[in-house]
Amino acid sequence: MTELVTLDPPAFAQAAPELGGSACAQMLIGKADLDQAALAREAHALGSEEPGWKMAPDALAKLLSTHTDRSFAFHPDITADQAMRRCAWSILKDRIAPAVLVWKCRHWALVTGFEADAVPASIDDADWGLRGFYLRNPYGSLDHHIDVESWKAQYQTGVLHGIWRTRRVVVCTGAAAAAEPKLRPEPEPDFVRRELCDADRIRDAARAAVVGGRFARHPRWQAAAKDSVPGTPMLVTRLNFPADHHYIVPMLRNGRPTLLLILDGYDGRYRESVPVEAGLPTVPDAAQARLEAMLAQGMTETEGSREPVPVWQRTTAVFPTFTWRPCLESLSPYLPFLHVHTGNRQLHIRLDGKVFGEISIRFSGA
Repeated sequence: MTELVTLDPPAFAQAAPELGGSACAQMLIGKADLDQAALAREAHALGSEEPGWKMAPDALAKLLSTHTDRSFAFHPDITADQAMRRCAWSILKDRIAPAVLVWKCRHWALVTGFEADAVPASIDDADWGLRGFYLRNPYGSLDHHIDVESWKAQYQTGVLHGIWRTRRVVVCTGAAAAAEPKLRPEPEPDFVRRELCDADRIRDAARAAVVGGRFARHPRWQAAAKDSVPGTPMLVTRLNFPADHHYIVPMLRNGRPTLLLILDGYDGRYRESVPVEAGLPTVPDAAQARLEAMLAQGMTETEGSREPVPVWQRTTAVFPTFTWRPCLESLSPYLPFLHVHTGNRQLHIRLDGKVFGEISIRFSGA
Protein backbone atom coordinates (compact mmCIF):
# COMPACT_ATOMS: atom_id res chain seq x y z
CA MET A 1 0.00 0.00 0.00
CA THR A 2 1.47 3.35 -1.05
CA GLU A 3 1.92 5.88 1.76
CA LEU A 4 0.66 9.36 0.81
CA VAL A 5 1.59 12.37 2.97
CA THR A 6 0.64 15.87 1.81
CA LEU A 7 0.39 19.42 3.12
CA ASP A 8 -1.69 22.28 1.77
CA PRO A 9 -0.03 25.61 2.61
CA PRO A 10 -1.64 28.85 1.40
CA ALA A 11 -1.14 29.22 -2.34
CA PHE A 12 0.26 32.44 -3.78
CA ALA A 13 1.42 32.89 -7.36
CA GLN A 14 4.59 34.86 -7.90
CA ALA A 15 3.87 38.48 -8.80
CA ALA A 16 6.68 38.65 -11.38
CA PRO A 17 8.97 36.08 -13.04
CA GLU A 18 11.90 36.88 -10.74
CA LEU A 19 9.86 36.61 -7.49
CA GLY A 20 9.50 32.83 -7.08
CA GLY A 21 11.57 32.86 -3.90
CA SER A 22 9.40 35.60 -2.43
CA ALA A 23 6.24 33.69 -3.37
CA CYS A 24 7.55 30.59 -1.58
CA ALA A 25 8.38 32.73 1.46
CA GLN A 26 4.86 34.17 1.41
CA MET A 27 3.34 30.67 1.27
CA LEU A 28 5.42 29.55 4.26
CA ILE A 29 4.72 32.75 6.23
CA GLY A 30 1.05 32.41 5.35
CA LYS A 31 0.06 36.07 5.00
CA ALA A 32 -1.89 37.25 1.97
CA ASP A 33 -1.05 40.94 2.43
CA LEU A 34 2.73 40.61 2.03
CA ASP A 35 4.40 42.45 -0.85
CA GLN A 36 6.65 40.00 -2.69
CA ALA A 37 8.92 42.69 -4.11
CA ALA A 38 9.38 44.06 -0.58
CA LEU A 39 10.25 40.55 0.65
CA ALA A 40 12.90 40.29 -2.07
CA ARG A 41 14.40 43.64 -1.06
CA GLU A 42 14.42 42.55 2.59
CA ALA A 43 16.17 39.28 1.69
CA HIS A 44 18.84 41.20 -0.22
CA ALA A 45 19.33 43.47 2.78
CA LEU A 46 19.73 40.44 5.07
CA GLY A 47 22.60 39.38 2.85
CA SER A 48 24.06 36.27 1.24
CA GLU A 49 27.44 34.62 0.96
CA GLU A 50 27.05 34.84 -2.80
CA PRO A 51 25.68 37.96 -4.56
CA GLY A 52 23.84 38.01 -7.86
CA TRP A 53 20.86 35.80 -7.03
CA LYS A 54 17.22 36.80 -7.42
CA MET A 55 16.77 35.03 -4.06
CA ALA A 56 19.83 33.33 -2.59
CA PRO A 57 19.34 30.18 -0.46
CA ASP A 58 20.89 31.59 2.71
CA ALA A 59 18.96 34.85 2.29
CA LEU A 60 15.68 32.94 1.97
CA ALA A 61 16.44 31.02 5.18
CA LYS A 62 17.16 34.31 7.00
CA LEU A 63 13.96 35.86 5.63
CA LEU A 64 11.83 32.94 6.83
CA SER A 65 13.48 32.96 10.26
CA THR A 66 12.72 36.69 10.57
CA HIS A 67 9.04 36.33 9.68
CA THR A 68 8.17 33.08 11.50
CA ASP A 69 8.67 31.61 14.96
CA ARG A 70 11.04 28.97 13.56
CA SER A 71 14.73 28.93 12.73
CA PHE A 72 15.16 27.98 9.08
CA ALA A 73 18.38 26.73 7.55
CA PHE A 74 19.44 25.78 4.08
CA HIS A 75 21.25 22.58 3.24
CA PRO A 76 23.48 22.16 0.20
CA ASP A 77 23.15 18.37 0.00
CA ILE A 78 25.57 16.42 -2.18
CA THR A 79 23.06 14.16 -3.94
CA ALA A 80 19.43 14.30 -5.01
CA ASP A 81 18.82 11.20 -2.85
CA GLN A 82 19.95 13.06 0.29
CA ALA A 83 17.94 16.15 -0.59
CA MET A 84 14.72 14.33 -1.40
CA ARG A 85 14.85 12.38 1.88
CA ARG A 86 15.35 15.69 3.72
CA CYS A 87 12.32 17.12 1.89
CA ALA A 88 10.12 14.16 2.81
CA TRP A 89 11.37 14.22 6.43
CA SER A 90 10.38 17.88 6.70
CA ILE A 91 6.85 17.05 5.57
CA LEU A 92 6.57 13.95 7.75
CA LYS A 93 8.17 15.18 10.98
CA ASP A 94 7.94 18.98 10.92
CA ARG A 95 4.76 19.39 8.85
CA ILE A 96 6.58 22.11 6.89
CA ALA A 97 6.75 22.25 3.10
CA PRO A 98 10.46 22.78 2.35
CA ALA A 99 11.55 25.28 -0.29
CA VAL A 100 13.76 23.78 -2.99
CA LEU A 101 15.73 24.99 -5.97
CA VAL A 102 14.74 23.11 -9.13
CA TRP A 103 16.22 22.92 -12.63
CA LYS A 104 19.72 23.39 -11.23
CA CYS A 105 19.42 26.79 -9.52
CA ARG A 106 16.80 28.49 -11.68
CA HIS A 107 13.58 28.47 -9.70
CA TRP A 108 12.12 28.18 -6.20
CA ALA A 109 9.16 25.95 -5.39
CA LEU A 110 7.71 24.15 -2.34
CA VAL A 111 7.59 20.38 -1.86
CA THR A 112 4.13 19.80 -0.40
CA GLY A 113 3.93 16.02 -0.29
CA PHE A 114 5.37 12.64 -1.15
CA GLU A 115 4.44 9.02 -1.82
CA ALA A 116 6.43 6.10 -0.46
CA ASP A 117 6.33 2.34 -0.05
CA ALA A 118 6.35 2.43 3.75
CA VAL A 119 6.45 4.57 6.88
CA PRO A 120 10.15 5.12 7.66
CA ALA A 121 11.83 4.32 10.94
CA SER A 122 14.50 6.94 10.19
CA ILE A 123 15.57 9.30 7.42
CA ASP A 124 17.98 6.59 6.25
CA ASP A 125 15.46 3.72 6.30
CA ALA A 126 16.23 1.63 3.22
CA ASP A 127 12.62 0.37 3.12
CA TRP A 128 11.12 3.86 2.89
CA GLY A 129 10.97 3.63 -0.88
CA LEU A 130 10.16 7.20 -1.95
CA ARG A 131 8.12 7.04 -5.16
CA GLY A 132 7.16 10.60 -6.06
CA PHE A 133 6.72 14.18 -4.89
CA TYR A 134 4.09 16.90 -4.97
CA LEU A 135 5.49 20.28 -5.95
CA ARG A 136 3.79 23.67 -5.56
CA ASN A 137 5.18 25.85 -8.33
CA PRO A 138 4.29 29.54 -7.85
CA TYR A 139 4.51 30.04 -11.64
CA GLY A 140 1.92 28.70 -14.07
CA SER A 141 0.24 25.44 -13.20
CA LEU A 142 0.32 25.38 -9.41
CA ASP A 143 0.49 21.76 -8.23
CA HIS A 144 2.59 19.03 -9.87
CA HIS A 145 3.04 15.35 -9.15
CA ILE A 146 6.52 14.16 -10.17
CA ASP A 147 7.77 10.59 -10.29
CA VAL A 148 10.91 10.07 -8.23
CA GLU A 149 13.10 9.22 -11.23
CA SER A 150 12.06 12.41 -12.99
CA TRP A 151 12.55 14.30 -9.72
CA LYS A 152 16.18 13.23 -9.58
CA ALA A 153 16.92 13.58 -13.30
CA GLN A 154 14.92 16.69 -14.18
CA TYR A 155 14.23 18.70 -11.02
CA GLN A 156 16.67 18.36 -8.12
CA THR A 157 19.74 18.55 -10.34
CA GLY A 158 22.18 20.72 -8.40
CA VAL A 159 23.29 24.36 -8.45
CA LEU A 160 25.01 25.38 -11.67
CA HIS A 161 27.73 27.72 -10.39
CA GLY A 162 29.45 29.44 -7.49
CA ILE A 163 30.17 28.30 -3.95
CA TRP A 164 27.25 25.82 -3.92
CA ARG A 165 28.01 24.36 -7.34
CA THR A 166 26.50 20.85 -7.89
CA ARG A 167 24.75 20.94 -4.47
CA ARG A 168 21.01 20.32 -4.07
CA VAL A 169 19.44 23.11 -2.03
CA VAL A 170 16.67 22.53 0.54
CA VAL A 171 15.49 25.28 2.93
CA CYS A 172 13.77 23.77 5.97
CA THR A 173 13.56 23.82 9.76
CA GLY A 174 13.25 21.52 12.77
CA ALA A 175 14.08 17.82 12.50
CA ALA A 176 14.73 18.04 8.76
CA ALA A 177 17.25 20.84 9.23
CA ALA A 178 19.02 18.91 11.99
CA ALA A 179 19.15 15.62 10.07
CA GLU A 180 22.27 14.35 8.36
CA PRO A 181 21.06 11.83 5.76
CA LYS A 182 23.75 9.35 4.83
CA LEU A 183 25.32 9.34 1.40
CA ARG A 184 24.16 6.36 -0.67
CA PRO A 185 25.56 5.28 -4.03
CA GLU A 186 23.55 6.59 -6.97
CA PRO A 187 23.95 5.03 -10.40
CA GLU A 188 24.63 7.36 -13.29
CA PRO A 189 21.52 7.93 -15.40
CA ASP A 190 21.25 6.03 -18.66
CA PHE A 191 21.84 8.43 -21.54
CA VAL A 192 21.61 5.83 -24.30
CA ARG A 193 18.70 7.03 -26.41
CA ARG A 194 16.50 5.16 -28.86
CA GLU A 195 14.02 6.26 -31.47
CA LEU A 196 11.28 8.58 -30.33
CA CYS A 197 7.84 7.14 -29.74
CA ASP A 198 5.16 8.08 -32.25
CA ALA A 199 1.87 9.69 -31.23
CA ASP A 200 -0.09 6.41 -31.24
CA ARG A 201 2.35 4.73 -28.89
CA ILE A 202 2.30 7.76 -26.60
CA ARG A 203 -1.50 7.68 -26.45
CA ASP A 204 -1.29 4.03 -25.39
CA ALA A 205 1.34 4.96 -22.80
CA ALA A 206 -0.91 7.74 -21.47
CA ARG A 207 -3.82 5.33 -21.01
CA ALA A 208 -1.51 2.98 -19.13
CA ALA A 209 0.06 5.77 -17.05
CA VAL A 210 -3.13 6.98 -15.36
CA VAL A 211 -3.96 3.48 -14.12
CA GLY A 212 -0.35 2.50 -13.43
CA GLY A 213 1.57 2.18 -10.19
CA ARG A 214 3.63 5.36 -10.66
CA PHE A 215 0.72 7.72 -11.15
CA ALA A 216 -0.33 10.09 -8.36
CA ARG A 217 -2.47 8.57 -5.61
CA HIS A 218 -3.78 11.94 -4.46
CA PRO A 219 -7.61 12.14 -4.81
CA ARG A 220 -7.38 15.33 -6.89
CA TRP A 221 -5.25 13.60 -9.51
CA GLN A 222 -7.35 10.45 -9.43
CA ALA A 223 -10.49 12.52 -10.02
CA ALA A 224 -8.82 14.39 -12.90
CA ALA A 225 -7.80 11.10 -14.55
CA LYS A 226 -11.13 9.30 -14.11
CA ASP A 227 -12.83 8.34 -17.40
CA SER A 228 -10.30 10.40 -19.38
CA VAL A 229 -8.83 9.60 -22.79
CA PRO A 230 -5.67 10.99 -24.37
CA GLY A 231 -5.86 13.94 -26.74
CA THR A 232 -3.20 15.00 -29.24
CA PRO A 233 0.34 14.67 -27.79
CA MET A 234 2.82 17.57 -28.11
CA LEU A 235 6.49 16.59 -28.52
CA VAL A 236 8.91 18.87 -26.65
CA THR A 237 12.70 19.15 -26.97
CA ARG A 238 14.48 20.26 -23.80
CA LEU A 239 16.91 22.90 -25.13
CA ASN A 240 19.37 22.71 -22.24
CA PHE A 241 19.28 18.88 -22.38
CA PRO A 242 19.27 18.40 -26.18
CA ALA A 243 19.27 14.60 -25.86
CA ASP A 244 16.05 14.75 -23.85
CA HIS A 245 12.53 14.78 -25.27
CA HIS A 246 9.13 14.42 -23.69
CA TYR A 247 5.50 14.53 -24.68
CA ILE A 248 2.80 16.66 -23.07
CA VAL A 249 -0.45 14.71 -23.33
CA PRO A 250 -3.80 16.34 -22.50
CA MET A 251 -6.25 13.86 -20.97
CA LEU A 252 -9.84 14.62 -21.96
CA ARG A 253 -13.22 13.87 -20.45
CA ASN A 254 -16.17 14.57 -22.74
CA GLY A 255 -13.77 16.48 -24.95
CA ARG A 256 -12.54 18.82 -22.19
CA PRO A 257 -9.00 18.62 -20.73
CA THR A 258 -8.83 17.58 -17.07
CA LEU A 259 -5.19 16.51 -16.70
CA LEU A 260 -1.84 17.07 -18.41
CA LEU A 261 0.73 14.27 -18.43
CA ILE A 262 4.42 14.50 -19.26
CA LEU A 263 5.73 11.21 -20.64
CA ASP A 264 9.26 10.24 -21.67
CA GLY A 265 9.68 10.67 -25.41
CA TYR A 266 11.65 7.45 -25.85
CA ASP A 267 9.72 4.85 -23.90
CA GLY A 268 6.51 6.59 -22.82
CA ARG A 269 7.40 6.28 -19.15
CA TYR A 270 5.36 8.45 -16.77
CA ARG A 271 7.29 11.49 -15.56
CA GLU A 272 4.81 13.94 -14.06
CA SER A 273 1.34 15.46 -14.26
CA VAL A 274 -0.83 18.44 -13.32
CA PRO A 275 -4.61 18.74 -12.99
CA VAL A 276 -5.86 21.32 -15.49
CA GLU A 277 -6.62 24.72 -13.97
CA ALA A 278 -8.66 27.56 -15.44
CA GLY A 279 -6.66 29.56 -17.95
CA LEU A 280 -3.99 26.90 -18.48
CA PRO A 281 -3.40 26.35 -22.22
CA THR A 282 -3.53 22.67 -23.09
CA VAL A 283 -3.39 22.65 -26.91
CA PRO A 284 -1.12 24.34 -29.48
CA ASP A 285 -3.95 26.27 -31.15
CA ALA A 286 -3.05 29.75 -29.83
CA ALA A 287 0.65 29.37 -30.66
CA GLN A 288 -0.10 27.98 -34.11
CA ALA A 289 -2.60 30.78 -34.82
CA ARG A 290 -0.02 33.41 -33.81
CA LEU A 291 2.55 31.81 -36.13
CA GLU A 292 0.12 31.80 -39.05
CA ALA A 293 -0.87 35.42 -38.37
CA MET A 294 2.72 36.66 -38.34
CA LEU A 295 3.48 34.81 -41.56
CA ALA A 296 0.40 36.33 -43.22
CA GLN A 297 1.16 39.85 -41.95
CA GLY A 298 4.90 39.69 -42.63
CA MET A 299 5.66 41.04 -39.16
CA THR A 300 5.01 40.60 -35.45
CA GLU A 301 5.42 42.45 -32.20
CA THR A 302 7.07 40.82 -29.20
CA GLU A 303 6.32 41.05 -25.48
CA GLY A 304 7.91 44.12 -23.96
CA SER A 305 8.61 45.83 -27.29
CA ARG A 306 6.48 47.79 -29.75
CA GLU A 307 9.09 47.65 -32.48
CA PRO A 308 7.78 45.33 -35.22
CA VAL A 309 9.93 42.37 -36.22
CA PRO A 310 9.84 41.60 -39.96
CA VAL A 311 8.91 38.03 -40.84
CA TRP A 312 9.75 36.63 -44.27
CA GLN A 313 7.86 33.50 -45.24
CA ARG A 314 10.61 32.23 -47.54
CA THR A 315 13.32 32.59 -44.88
CA THR A 316 11.27 31.43 -41.90
CA ALA A 317 11.92 27.99 -40.38
CA VAL A 318 10.06 26.46 -37.46
CA PHE A 319 11.73 23.87 -35.23
CA PRO A 320 9.94 20.54 -35.76
CA THR A 321 8.91 20.16 -32.10
CA PHE A 322 7.98 22.46 -29.29
CA THR A 323 10.98 23.51 -27.19
CA TRP A 324 11.46 24.40 -23.55
CA ARG A 325 14.08 25.25 -21.00
CA PRO A 326 13.73 27.07 -17.66
CA CYS A 327 13.65 30.79 -18.44
CA LEU A 328 12.00 33.91 -17.08
CA GLU A 329 9.51 33.70 -19.94
CA SER A 330 8.42 30.20 -18.89
CA LEU A 331 9.11 28.67 -15.50
CA SER A 332 6.73 25.79 -16.20
CA PRO A 333 7.39 22.79 -18.48
CA TYR A 334 3.71 22.96 -19.40
CA LEU A 335 4.32 26.26 -21.24
CA PRO A 336 6.72 25.32 -24.06
CA PHE A 337 7.50 27.38 -27.18
CA LEU A 338 7.36 27.19 -30.92
CA HIS A 339 10.96 28.05 -31.87
CA VAL A 340 11.03 30.20 -35.01
CA HIS A 341 13.95 31.46 -37.13
CA THR A 342 13.19 34.29 -39.52
CA GLY A 343 15.94 36.19 -41.30
CA ASN A 344 18.63 36.62 -38.66
CA ARG A 345 16.17 36.62 -35.74
CA GLN A 346 14.86 33.99 -33.38
CA LEU A 347 11.33 34.20 -32.03
CA HIS A 348 9.73 32.12 -29.29
CA ILE A 349 5.95 31.68 -29.42
CA ARG A 350 4.72 30.40 -26.07
CA LEU A 351 1.86 27.90 -25.91
CA ASP A 352 -0.52 30.69 -24.93
CA GLY A 353 0.36 32.65 -28.09
CA LYS A 354 2.65 35.28 -26.56
CA VAL A 355 5.79 36.04 -28.63
CA PHE A 356 9.24 36.73 -27.19
CA GLY A 357 12.26 38.02 -29.08
CA GLU A 358 14.57 36.19 -26.70
CA ILE A 359 14.37 34.05 -23.60
CA SER A 360 16.23 34.96 -20.43
CA ILE A 361 18.35 32.09 -19.12
CA ARG A 362 21.14 33.74 -17.10
CA PHE A 363 19.63 33.98 -13.63
CA SER A 364 19.49 32.09 -10.35
CA GLY A 365 16.84 31.78 -7.68
CA ALA A 366 13.82 33.19 -9.53
